[in-house]
Amino acid sequence: MPDLLELALSAEPSAPSRVRRAVTDWLFPFCGRQPLCEAAEDLVYAVSEAVSNSVDHAYAGSRRGGVTVRGRFRPTGRGPVGCSTGVRVELVVVDTGRWREPREVPEGRGRGLRMIGAFVDAVEVSQDGDGTTVTLRRLLDCPAG
Repeated sequence: MPDLLELALSAEPSAPSRVRRAVTDWLFPFCGRQPLCEAAEDLVYAVSEAVSNSVDHAYAGSRRGGVTVRGRFRPTGRGPVGCSTGVRVELVVVDTGRWREPREVPEGRGRGLRMIGAFVDAVEVSQDGDGTTVTLRRLLDCPAG
């Protein structure tokens, strides 16, 4: 099972589906089954939404850019009863676009960060003049094999 995931994509409409496939394939050896375990499915959804946000919001007008996704497993040494270990998965989504503050009262859209937060244990967003970084963390228990 590869411990690291590295993806570099153009920020275009197909990017979220490409990320979903790649992250599913990366998590499959951990979960050992299709469909993935619920926590892994939550991660796939959350990272896809973060990439969608980059595609939809980071690059205004005709400006083009990219989005990168990095993932890694970190053993925690703890897990539920009968499970010898758990693994914390960290996925980092980075773009080089411009941050736009979320609306306080979304009008049909704009709920992406809140939805991401509902699917992971922790989400951190940082932005500066070089772009936006979204870090997602989720504990997965009882790895396959």
